[in-house]
Amino acid sequence: MNARLPRTFPSYWKQIPSDITSSFLTCTAIPSSVGGELICYQAGKESAEPLLIVPPLHVPAAALVRVIEALSVHYLVTTYEVRGSAFLGPDNAGFALPRVEKLVADLSDVYNEFGRPLRLFGWCNGAKVIAQAVRTGVIAPDRISLLAPSGIAGTDPQTTPSVFGAADGLTDLEVSRARKLFQLSIKSTATLSRDDELMNAVFGLNFDTAEKFRAFVAAKLKRNTSQNYENSENFAALFKRTRVLLILPEEDYFVVSAEVHEAVRDIASVRTYDLANAGHAPVFSHSDEIAFATYSFFS
Repeated sequence: MNARLPRTFPSYWKQIPSDITSSFLTCTAIPSSVGGELICYQAGKESAEPLLIVPPLHVPAAALVRVIEALSVHYLVTTYEVRGSAFLGPDNAGFALPRVEKLVADLSDVYNEFGRPLRLFGWCNGAKVIAQAVRTGVIAPDRISLLAPSGIAGTDPQTTPSVFGAADGLTDLEVSRARKLFQLSIKSTATLSRDDELMNAVFGLNFDTAEKFRAFVAAKLKRNTSQNYENSENFAALFKRTRVLLILPEEDYFVVSAEVHEAVRDIASVRTYDLANAGHAPVFSHSDEIAFATYSFFS
């Protein structure tokens, strides 16, 4: 339907470090069928096979800029700002607390506008949205790559309470522990200095103080309470209808790799890839490996 309108990049992009820029991306907007507009980005050759990336809730599209850049060598990559992102601030016309049905409707709008791609990539909560959309027949991809796919199996009870406990009741000790866990999400064998800078830039946050982290956790918890994904049913339907690669960071504290391996062990349509020395947000430090695993599976 080609309803795209050119847009300037959201203001938060100005915080991106100079070696990670938006220069290879185009920014457009399309109307959402459930209200507002969706800010979309593309990278790659127009003649290339389309690939759609679905970011997680609460995460700006710029967090995936390194993965986008790596995959755009092979594909025409499209992604978008997920409804309700706090990082868009006044740029986000759809800032209201998102419901699952609206997230799925947005995915459907982008999917249809940008060529109904047969290849999709989702990270964390983005995996849930893809699974729900496939189960309900909104999209029909051929292959899907999911990074740290939240909701397939259980989470580690030794780490998640400090992040997903009652936000208003978090003690200073719990906040300190949660900060340490979050910092592990960008663990890398290389120096973390540039990865730290990129993370702080795209998230617009700095966890030097417990107050800042507590505010982040409280906002995340408040938003997550609106979600209802029926995860088991959705992922079961996903595995029956398409071929799926699960990229599992070995030190992920949200998605426990061993439990996911056990859950999908006998499912023929599923392949797994273990991402060594990585936590829940390896898009900052393991982008090339993530892109390589995805491209190899899609090919």
